[in-house]
Amino acid sequence: MNDFMFGSSLRLPPSNLQAEQAVLGALLANNKNRETSGFLLAAHFADAENGKVYARVTELIDAGHEKVDAITISNEFDHAMLANLLSSMVSSIGVPEYAHEIKNCWMRRQAIEATRIAHEAAFGGEPGPTIQNIMADVTARLAEIADGDLTGERAATAMDVVREAEATKRGDIGSGPIFTGISCIDSLIHGMWRKRFYIMMSRPMTGKTSIMCQFARNMASVLLAEGHGEHVHIFCLDTSVSDFQTMSLAQVTGLPADQITAGEIDDWYQLTQAAMTIDALPIIVDGPPFDLASFRLRARAVKRKNKTRVLFVDHRALLRRGPDQAKMTEVEWVPYVGDALKMLSSELDLSLV
Repeated sequence: MNDFMFGSSLRLPPSNLQAEQAVLGALLANNKNRETSGFLLAAHFADAENGKVYARVTELIDAGHEKVDAITISNEFDHAMLANLLSSMVSSIGVPEYAHEIKNCWMRRQAIEATRIAHEAAFGGEPGPTIQNIMADVTARLAEIADGDLTGERAATAMDVVREAEATKRGDIGSGPIFTGISCIDSLIHGMWRKRFYIMMSRPMTGKTSIMCQFARNMASVLLAEGHGEHVHIFCLDTSVSDFQTMSLAQVTGLPADQITAGEIDDWYQLTQAAMTIDALPIIVDGPPFDLASFRLRARAVKRKNKTRVLFVDHRALLRRGPDQAKMTEVEWVPYVGDALKMLSSELDLSLV
């Protein structure tokens, strides 16, 4: 394990080696303890050898071996170590508590590492990352730790796919796609599904933002009717939030946007009613500027607080490079952003357009 310096004292990262030995011993003595410690990963163990034992034992159990004990793995690990694990085992009743302690220590170590990186970056000389980037990176890292796991989502099984298909067939709320409300597009893409990344492309000045605005209102109306508190989140990087809202008013009322901006209105009641209708929709709009790190930080925060169902980015080419991407060429940057958005749609369990 690495040591960390805090002030003038040397402190060891949080760990509980006794808990690690107890869980491993219990797992070797009774493979059914895998059921109550299954959320653990080898990376959660502070002692690397303990992690290797856990990885090997769980691999064999998950592969269907009838019994995995110290004899089974005796050719791969030190005999004295295995004997020590068995002598340290805890009863099955205590396994969940010890397993949670192991993961809790791991999360604390991750928090220490995240703040250490921020600490070093803040002390770093110029040129270096801005304080906004430093804060965005450490906040995003801590948020991921708070969510419980930095190792990614559990791998989906074939039965998971079957269950999702059954839920969609039954019409369970939130299980299927969300539709744009524009029939020709919905018939083409069959709605927008969670964990999917969609790219809408056309030449400049052909109405992409206008169509996105219409998508957002239609989808928000559906989410409002379902009543589960889900939202549409929009990043307007190509226009101001005020201009975007003006566009929404123009679409709902049929009035020219320039006329609304100039206050050349005959029916103020109609305009006011349209504004109230738009403001009642579960839509959150953020304006420019955003670099990629700040964008991801904001998207995660809104997801946690407002349960984002659809995330629009208008448009991805206007996401600015952070310090880590400053030297990328355009050829490198464009696919990098695409991959980052695709991963974010999966991480946040939403449709990203």
